[in-house]
Amino acid sequence: MKTKIIFLVVMAILLTSCQSTMTPTPEIKEVTRIVEQTSIVTKIVEETVLAPEIVEDTPTKHPNSTGEFELKPEYFDATLALVKYFNYLDTKDCVAYYDAQSMHNQRASLEDTITYCEKIIGNVEVVSVYPLNYQYYLEGRRLGNEPEGHIYLTSFVLMEEIALGEMVERSIIFEVDMIWENEEWKVNSTNTSPLF
Repeated sequence: MKTKIIFLVVMAILLTSCQSTMTPTPEIKEVTRIVEQTSIVTKIVEETVLAPEIVEDTPTKHPNSTGEFELKPEYFDATLALVKYFNYLDTKDCVAYYDAQSMHNQRASLEDTITYCEKIIGNVEVVSVYPLNYQYYLEGRRLGNEPEGHIYLTSFVLMEEIALGEMVERSIIFEVDMIWENEEWKVNSTNTSPLF
């Protein structure tokens, strides 16, 4: 009986040892998966030009809106001209700032404009520019009529100006009339009230 038990124990040990050598331990391998990624790159050609920001990609039409907003290609060129206009003011390129104005808007002399540009205005930062009709469309208001050769834009600008002898920063919303003059867009007026 003792030999039978010893025989069974020896067999169990042999089977156990053989079984572990028969099934090899699985190897753990590290796998790297390469996934293709598509990137959209926007190239800004001019160094100091800010890209305008449109608030919504697909605007929702409000029930009381009259008319459809059409994003005309002229808006982009007029927006770029307006951003340059404020950039000239910020960089103190006073002659270019004067030249960016329409003949109607050049009421002050070049010398007065240079004094204003260099001494009265500090930093200028354009936060946003978009078509005035786009704002009206989003608000559900009736779209305005832009005369031939005019583009109406809304711009939100942070400006430093001298007030009571010291520079004070303030935010201004300009309603801007851009006019096509001498084969380029120029600033015709910068009202702070709606143009329509």
